Amino acid sequence: MLRRFSAIIYIICSLSSYSQENNNVYNRINNTEKVHHQDFDKWSNQVYSNTNENIHFKLIDSLTDQIGYTHFKYQQYYSNYPVNHAVLITHVKNGRIISSNNNLQQLPILDLKISKTKPEIIQQNKLHRKTIHSYSNIILNYGDFTGLCYKIVLSEINSPFKFVHYYSTKTGKLIKTEQLTHSFHAEGIGETVYSGTQTIITDSINPTTFHLRDYSRGNGIETYSLNNTMDTSSYSNFTDTDNNWDTFTAPLDQYAIDAHWGAGKTYDYYLSQHNRNSIDGNGKKLINLLHYGNNFVNAFWDGDKMIYGDGNSTTGPLVSIDIVGHEITHGLTSNTAMLLLENEPGALNESFSDIFGVLIDWYARPLVANWTVGEEVSSSIRSLADPSVNNDPKFYKGTNWKALGGTGFGGIHSNNGVQNHWFYLLVNGGTGTNEAGHDYNINGIGMDKASKIAYRNLTVYLTPTSGYEEARFYSILSTKDLFGPCSPELEAVTNAWYAVGLGDEYIQGNSADFEISYHTACKPFTVNFTNKSQNAESYLWDFGNGVTSTETNPSYTYNETGTYTIQLTATSTPNCGLSSIKRYVDTIVVSDSIAPKIDTLIACTESIEVNLSEKNTSIHWYSDSLGQSLMDTNRVISINNLREDTLLYYEEGVIETGKMDFSNLGAYNFDVRHQLFDVFRPIQLKAVTVYAYSIGNRTIELRDRFGNILQTKNVNITSIGQNRVTLNFTVFPGKDYQLGVSGTNIALGRSSGGINYPYEIPNLISIHRSNALNAGYSYYYFFYKWEVKPLDCTLQSNQLFIKIDSLSKTDTTLYYSNGILFSNDSLNDYQWYDCENNTPIANEINNSFNPTENGTFSLIISNEYCNSIDTTNCFEINTLNLNKVSNNLPISIYPNPTKNEIHIKGNKASIKSIIVKDITGKIKLELTNNTLPVSLHGLSNGIYFIEIETLNEKVIKKIEKI
Repeated sequence: MLRRFSAIIYIICSLSSYSQENNNVYNRINNTEKVHHQDFDKWSNQVYSNTNENIHFKLIDSLTDQIGYTHFKYQQYYSNYPVNHAVLITHVKNGRIISSNNNLQQLPILDLKISKTKPEIIQQNKLHRKTIHSYSNIILNYGDFTGLCYKIVLSEINSPFKFVHYYSTKTGKLIKTEQLTHSFHAEGIGETVYSGTQTIITDSINPTTFHLRDYSRGNGIETYSLNNTMDTSSYSNFTDTDNNWDTFTAPLDQYAIDAHWGAGKTYDYYLSQHNRNSIDGNGKKLINLLHYGNNFVNAFWDGDKMIYGDGNSTTGPLVSIDIVGHEITHGLTSNTAMLLLENEPGALNESFSDIFGVLIDWYARPLVANWTVGEEVSSSIRSLADPSVNNDPKFYKGTNWKALGGTGFGGIHSNNGVQNHWFYLLVNGGTGTNEAGHDYNINGIGMDKASKIAYRNLTVYLTPTSGYEEARFYSILSTKDLFGPCSPELEAVTNAWYAVGLGDEYIQGNSADFEISYHTACKPFTVNFTNKSQNAESYLWDFGNGVTSTETNPSYTYNETGTYTIQLTATSTPNCGLSSIKRYVDTIVVSDSIAPKIDTLIACTESIEVNLSEKNTSIHWYSDSLGQSLMDTNRVISINNLREDTLLYYEEGVIETGKMDFSNLGAYNFDVRHQLFDVFRPIQLKAVTVYAYSIGNRTIELRDRFGNILQTKNVNITSIGQNRVTLNFTVFPGKDYQLGVSGTNIALGRSSGGINYPYEIPNLISIHRSNALNAGYSYYYFFYKWEVKPLDCTLQSNQLFIKIDSLSKTDTTLYYSNGILFSNDSLNDYQWYDCENNTPIANEINNSFNPTENGTFSLIISNEYCNSIDTTNCFEINTLNLNKVSNNLPISIYPNPTKNEIHIKGNKASIKSIIVKDITGKIKLELTNNTLPVSLHGLSNGIYFIEIETLNEKVIKKIEKI
């Protein structure tokens, strides 16, 4: 992940998410004319004290380089304990902070109580059987663990291989192991080393006794023999009588000269080429130990010394000048960037040792040096010119790229080929077509300039967890520092990375360019602009609506529909002989939301089949509009036991990704962890599945790559075990989003087995690791079966209305009451019929009929959708002369249908009574003209009859409450 590069206060505030108060501190510091490192601890504590007074920093190193920058390195502390691998580097020139970078860690409030003492740790873990070299307390954030640890550097007895073990101060359990010994080549290949006659500096004990000790360089270079033992604490001198080291009594002793001379040349190289006094900058003594074990085919840096094996019958001692330079450079890295020995940081660690090992060979032996490593020991171990000859990659994540994680520490002795080849192209230039099919053309800048760029990147900018993207970014920044923003060197560095698959091709001069990940969306549309300008120093964005920004990579939300023309103006000084102002224009379209689809399905039976197979996409069915109750995920579903009209909701195009279930070494976790994921097109994260250890509320958070909260969802976990949680988060394209849970007592399931990152939907989303610092590829946290939908402007679920049309046998009985002829059937279509004249009665199409004269009538009851038709028996009416019934009185009602009230128009004073009956004739309301309008508030929706009796007549009307 590329570190933000900005003023130091801005970084601290952003990482800590301390908004308003930190902005005040930020403004206060930036308005100060000069910021000195002596003030750092004071104001950093002021920033952090707002929420976590335990966080503070201590200056651990400073370096002033040859171009006037001073680089201050700070260690992050929690209370009085350092936080493992958490450093912050500020880059100061003329007393002002120019930039900074870091790998600081966000920490919860920690319980620092120590339950296990050091003797108890030693006894519990049987450490008395090992050699303990050092011991300290440290805050560790790793895997499921965040807390205080004992950090113990140890080795097996009589073994030079050192390891760092971290033990919990509460439980005494081993939490993490780090390899401290830098092995040159884990594959164990090499050959005898000869560099001819060389001048060396030795230690004269007396006129006839000389030892391989050189105190003319720093605090010394000393070379000893382990006498084929593995005890690196016990060794003896190499001795000569005349200081002409041409005869040797013990086998292979002559190779001690190669190691001694190689260490001296390595020291000379760093001093003469980079003004560095040994690997720590303070003259650290360089110690060579030869004759390690028997037939040991390896060489390594053990964190303090160089150790060399004698090889075997096919491989000579591993003391060639490039191997010696390689191992000592591991010591340089451990004193500067402190790159971890795993995955991409480990590959960079090995690559820098390869690069400087080769450079030291060219420095010491320019007539015989080449671009391979270890070829004099046996055969070429690695090639910078063509890594593929050793089955190593020369293209980022291309052919021969080794998978991260697992055995081999994530391919660190192979994936280093990418930066190795970048450096070769940077020095020598080259043309060709890379594995992505892109043509490249690089003008080499030579060893001197290239080495200064690599050295500055390693010693000034990189941090323990830096990967390839950061190596590219900071090498470009190093080049700008050294040679300027428009330099040929910058062009070469950029194009060399382009050739090996990282970043874009260099554009001559100042250029304005930006990228929009998605050009069309519905409002609100949040656009993240990626600035791809080159050699520019300031930027002015116009978002097409009068709003502007001077940020490098702004984010902007469009809340109104329209077509917007975005313009970026990039300015630089100097301008490379070209125009100093460049502009780039692009367009986005913001649309209104689209109403959801509403379909109707007629139900003729209590069980129906819903078939949406013609949509040719995935369908998720819900019983509610928010998608909280998932019913089914098939395009064809069955709905049973229909008793009333039913409304269902469905989403088209929902795709599931992520680990599908809580299996393969699943356990419940209580720590602050999150999944990291990239989004390539706008999406809706509809829901996830969690496995709960306990019921209760949880707050799920969507955060950006810096931990800033973007959206939250408070959920109530109602059952232990599996729970589907609806999120409905809208996520726009971006890198390293975080999906996590607030608080520290999470109590949700995570897996540590059966994990296969990345979990992805091509061109949509990629869940690529967890935030467990050194075990991010080995753990899967909390959120399973992600339900993801590409974002369109239909933000509400589609609806399917199932209308009950005919679920029971047609009621063919006719009733006559108060002058109304009616049927209790109310779910079909109707037509009244004159039986005597054998003709339909015009406009009488309801289930009730008010005849105005005697006659014989029937009702035709039909259902178009259910293909049914019934006819009632004829019903004779011959009593109309007894009741004067009319629908043509001046009394009228409105509205009809109605939601709640019936108003009466006409001679209200003549009204004697008002009666409302249901379709069975049961009286529901009895009113007078004093209670107008007629309130139907207590009645359910349906068909009713209202009878209005006046002084002279009776009016009967059919009404419908909806």
